Amino acid sequence: MDTKEFEERLDAYAERLSRTVSEGVRRLEETIERGKENLREDLRTERERIPRIERSPRLGLILLVGGFAWLLAVLGVFSRPILPVATMAVGAWMIVRGRHDRARSTEPPRDPSSPPS
Repeated sequence: MDTKEFEERLDAYAERLSRTVSEGVRRLEETIERGKENLREDLRTERERIPRIERSPRLGLILLVGGFAWLLAVLGVFSRPILPVATMAVGAWMIVRGRHDRARSTEPPRDPSSPPS
């Protein structure tokens, strides 16, 4: 085997190897893109599947009842019962906020890829 024949065979092997590597890289890039799409789809369906957490008005009711009890206990002692009234106001606010959040959670979830309305 002379040098020219050896170089031609070597070039042919190098060309075949180059095509094989290029094809492998192309397949790898396609697989990565498909994986990204699958991940996006999985995240979309996961968001739709996870139930929304509902807040309970328990803490608001406890504060409201505690504020009324405190108000009754200190009615004759303090001339300005600001702290018990503030406690009742916070409790009432928590109840209203909980109802508002529950009403809003019944709306269908918005697709994050769509523009805001």
